[in-house]
Amino acid sequence: MAGASGVAARDAARSSANPLAERVGALARQAPATSKVSATLDTITFCDAMRQMNGRLRLIDGMVPTRLESRGAEVRVVYRVVEGGLILSQQLVDGAPVVRIVAPAGFSADSVVKLRKQVGN
Repeated sequence: MAGASGVAARDAARSSANPLAERVGALARQAPATSKVSATLDTITFCDAMRQMNGRLRLIDGMVPTRLESRGAEVRVVYRVVEGGLILSQQLVDGAPVVRIVAPAGFSADSVVKLRKQVGN
C-alpha cells in the first residue's frame, strides 16, 4: 500500500504544478479504452503524449482537450467543438513536429487557417 500512497502524492504534486496536465489526465482516464475510429487508437495520458513527442507536443491555446490518443508514431489531441470533434494530429518527422488539423464538417475554413497559424503549421 505504500506504493499507492507514493503514486497519489506524485500525482498531487504534478496537478498542483500543472492544472492543465491534471485536467487532461483526468479526462484521459475517463475515456473508453477503445475508440470508435479505430481499434489501433489508444487513449494515453498527457505525460505519455509529451514523452512520445519528445516534449514538443502542441496544444491549442484557450481550448481544453477531451482526450489524447496514440496510433503508432502519431499523437492525436482531440477537442470537442460545437460541430463535433476537432483533432490536432501530430508526429515527429526528423525530430520536428508535423501538425495536421482535422476539423468536423461545418467548421469554418477561416478558423482552421487561424488554428494552423497558432500551432505553427
